[in-house]
Amino acid sequence: KQLVNQRMPQLIEDTLVLQYYEAYKQQLLLSEMILKGMLVIVPNGAPNLPELRTCMKNIGESDSMEWIEKYIYQYGVGYEFFVEDWKELSEVAMCLPIDKRELDRMVRQKRQIELQDSVNIYLLQVENSYSGGMVMPLDFARKEIEQMILAQRMIDFLNDSRLDLYNKALKSGVLKRYEN
Repeated sequence: KQLVNQRMPQLIEDTLVLQYYEAYKQQLLLSEMILKGMLVIVPNGAPNLPELRTCMKNIGESDSMEWIEKYIYQYGVGYEFFVEDWKELSEVAMCLPIDKRELDRMVRQKRQIELQDSVNIYLLQVENSYSGGMVMPLDFARKEIEQMILAQRMIDFLNDSRLDLYNKALKSGVLKRYEN
């Protein structure tokens, strides 16, 4: 383990990740829908909901984000900002008063979803989504690809190290080989 940590290269070049992705992307399928977006939870009766909805539709704009941040600080019960990172649908559904199947159906129909229970209003703005069964986008698959490349590197490294040790032992006379 220490030999692997000291001598095996851990850095994986972007070009290698892209080559792997292009070669094997038909095997990199999503098991469930993934999303990028924002979830804001406010109490029932919170003020300025129409403005919040409008700003959430424009979350790429700095003015809108600034307004949303101030609003959340003042009235928010909770929020999740995942415009940069993918979240699996089941993870998002755990924060909502709805089951995963129903949320999947709703996301396929519209980009802004509003739900309400007896205490809170839940506003979900979906910026991007990929359905289960589709090929993973590269930025979502990157971590998995890097793990696969590192695992293959480790196997190759250990095999090469084992063979190298064997050959050195034969050369030095520590190990003798007898043939019939």
